[in-house]
Amino acid sequence: MAFLIGAQKSGTTFLFDQLVARHPHIIGRTWNDTGTPFMKKEAHFFSRVPLLEKDFLEYTSSFAASGDINSQNFTFLDATPDYMQIASAPCRISSLVPEAKIIVVLRDPVLRAFSHWNMNQKLQLRPLVKKFDEEVRIEIEGLRKNGCSFESDAFTATESHKDSSYSRTGSSWNKCFKCKFECGLYSAGDKKDHSKDSPLRRKSVEMSCSESLFSIHGIVRRGFHAEQLHWWLQHLRPDQFLILQYEQLKLSANETLERVVKHLGLDPSLISKDPLKSLQEKPSVYASTKWELPTGGWSIPADNATKQKCMQTFKYLRNFYAPANDRLEQLLNSLGMA
Repeated sequence: MAFLIGAQKSGTTFLFDQLVARHPHIIGRTWNDTGTPFMKKEAHFFSRVPLLEKDFLEYTSSFAASGDINSQNFTFLDATPDYMQIASAPCRISSLVPEAKIIVVLRDPVLRAFSHWNMNQKLQLRPLVKKFDEEVRIEIEGLRKNGCSFESDAFTATESHKDSSYSRTGSSWNKCFKCKFECGLYSAGDKKDHSKDSPLRRKSVEMSCSESLFSIHGIVRRGFHAEQLHWWLQHLRPDQFLILQYEQLKLSANETLERVVKHLGLDPSLISKDPLKSLQEKPSVYASTKWELPTGGWSIPADNATKQKCMQTFKYLRNFYAPANDRLEQLLNSLGMA
């Protein structure tokens, strides 16, 4: 089984659509709530609490509708970008699927943050999204207050650490977001009786416990890719990961698709030659606003004053993320993945 874990707003929907549409042995979950079956991208299964045995059976049965879950000929793909920043996800996945293949697409965290903010405001999420500069300022203040801005600590990874854990100082991803982390196969979670609930309708760990400490929208914290990957690497081997760049996917989609298929141990010659044939999820509806963003969620506000503030915030974020980006480069270099 394979997991496309993020990062959000880094081309994961495009990559998922291309994989399940163009390779016959890559299977997503089958969803059928409109009478017409389609392959649905995001399960959010491993970010839900609690997890019960019946939940895992429901989760696997949604893949079995598309193919034999025990078949070695298929790779079943769960593409949930939320997993990358949910501290409990790698522990749960490594417990249930210890040989899982992990796919990661990374993007410039500043551009990712802006795209994330723009999507949230278009979806009219609750609580309502503030202006970009305000969202950034408020979230960074909260991260600093809780010692989770990752501005001073650094990796000390060396060549000898390639196949083991990394020595580092300061806060870790799990230490900062420990309220999200319950390292177990199944968790009792809260006191509410969830035995009759579908796990796919339940609140995620993020929504249920971190909103009191950090910004609920999380446009800044999702950009700490080094910290997130370092935590994932405590639970899974480096050779289980394929780490891609958003720019690679955008400029060389077919070549990137081949790399992913090879990483999954499948035959790249079976990839369909039609790059435009992709499966799309039906438009979702949030706050009576259809999620139909042909531009991929990128539309800079029109007035000059707002543009200027956005540019100033971009510059501020670039300085803020500079240490984190250096750590990411160190981590990828130590793994031979730069």
